[in-house]
Amino acid sequence: MDQFLGTISEGDPLLKSLILLARRENKQFSERSLVAGLPLENNKLTPQLFCKAAERAGFNAQIVKRQIKQISSLLMPVVLVQEHQQACILLEVSKEG
Repeated sequence: MDQFLGTISEGDPLLKSLILLARRENKQFSERSLVAGLPLENNKLTPQLFCKAAERAGFNAQIVKRQIKQISSLLMPVVLVQEHQQACILLEVSKEG
């Protein structure tokens, strides 16, 4: 079974996902500190801006499009961008089909 840390549907899903990832790594950041000076669109991070905010939090991030089963466990956790501008954090993928 695939494990997700959570799905966030309100506010800025990418920013909320980044905050959750940071907390998981015992890093504390305010939302403001991660987005300060970034050209937000409709007060939200775009996937490209997420990468910049993630760098501020000490993470490496890049945008790739692939199926979940193609994501290496060495890269986990990852933030998945879903339809309707939603996001979730994928912690692991089971080896079962």
